[in-house]
Amino acid sequence: MNEPYRAAADRLDDDDAVERLAGLDALQRLGQSEPAQRPAIVEAWCAYLRRPFPDPEVEGLGERERAQRRGELDVRHRIQRLLREHVHSGPYRGEPASPQYWGDELEVDLAGATLHTLDLSLRSVHPRATFPGARFLGDTVFTGACFGDYASFFRAVFSGDRTSFRDSTFTGECMSFDGATFAGETSFEQSSFSGDAWFTGTVFGGRTSFAGAVFHGDTLFDGATFAGDTSFRTMSLRGDDTWFEDVTFAGRTDFDGAFFGGNAWFNGATFRGETRFDGAMFGGDDTWFDDVVAPYGASHVWPEGWTLVREDDVEVPAGGDPDVPWGRLTLLEDMAAENGFDELAEDGPW
Repeated sequence: MNEPYRAAADRLDDDDAVERLAGLDALQRLGQSEPAQRPAIVEAWCAYLRRPFPDPEVEGLGERERAQRRGELDVRHRIQRLLREHVHSGPYRGEPASPQYWGDELEVDLAGATLHTLDLSLRSVHPRATFPGARFLGDTVFTGACFGDYASFFRAVFSGDRTSFRDSTFTGECMSFDGATFAGETSFEQSSFSGDAWFTGTVFGGRTSFAGAVFHGDTLFDGATFAGDTSFRTMSLRGDDTWFEDVTFAGRTDFDGAFFGGNAWFNGATFRGETRFDGAMFGGDDTWFDDVVAPYGASHVWPEGWTLVREDDVEVPAGGDPDVPWGRLTLLEDMAAENGFDELAEDGPW
């Protein structure tokens, strides 16, 4: 590393936020004039965001410490803007890269980083950007963003009131939100996934929507939790296999008009609220709802050929209403065979 780089990078450790901001500006100017320094500069920016974050809004802080922490937040916001300008500014939906783009060869390691009110809407997220274990504080916006290669948000935490990936595009062979947590309202509406999409064990704490999303590869939601009302209306799952096994749907769940092009597994899923599959289509060879439970008597609309049968041996799931009867989803043709009938009507009562 040359002397200008070391001098500018050293300023990022200064106690004074004004000095740290000046160091960022010096690194930006150096990157603009000396392209060979860009990888090291981007790593320095990312490393700063991986540092522990002192929250300026916690209670009990003195005025001086709160001011220092707010200065630190200004530094982090500046880094996020620099990354947006020089790193997340590649070719976007047929448009050429920004003249300020620093190239595809960068390593953008944001594993474990803390990002505050991040806005990468209408941006091409760098193809080598990774976010495993990152913390997203405040509202997070990836609306209209494009992701290439492997996008990893493994065990990321989104703690804001709203997180948006609406109309985002994932073009890589795989993307992962395994083990991630979304505390507030979350939208993946109209998003497109070219490869496999993993949401295994993901927790969605608020209202969630995948309405109109398109999945071209295999899709896994196994063990996920949807704590609020959830919409998969008109979602299109075109891969060979889709898994919703052992998923908990706590609120109203809407699969109306959804399309499952391949095999679909919902084994062991729990629906605690009203559930609708009105107009949903299943095109694969195998569709399984074994051991699916839901409150009996609610206004459910189940997939064609399936019905909810009241069962006294159903153990009320955690968070379920113990004062209402519960049932288990059953294939009508199996019921007919057990009772010696050619067929049974879906509307029961059973």
